[in-house]
Amino acid sequence: MNPRHAAALALVGWYLMSPPMLSNGAENHSATLRKWDIIGSFDSAQQCEAYRDRHIGAFLPLMQQDDKKREILLDSTCIATDDPRLAK
Repeated sequence: MNPRHAAALALVGWYLMSPPMLSNGAENHSATLRKWDIIGSFDSAQQCEAYRDRHIGAFLPLMQQDDKKREILLDSTCIATDDPRLAK
C-alpha cells in the first residue's frame, strides 16, 4: 500500500448512526445519510462495531417493551466519516 493511501485511511473516523424518526414515531430509512442521527464517533470500524454489539447485548433484553428504541438500536450502523453520502 502506498504511504499516502495508508495516511488517508488513518484519518478516517467512524460514526455509529441511526435513521431519524418521522412524526408518527417510525424510522425514516429513506432519509439521506446526512440526516441520520450520530450516536457516537470512533477511531476505527472495529471500535464502532464493538460498541454497537455491546449495547445491543446489554440493552436489547431491557427494551422488549419499547419497540421504537429496539428498532433504533438494531437499525444503527457504522459509517465512515468520509462516506460521500454524508456530504449530499
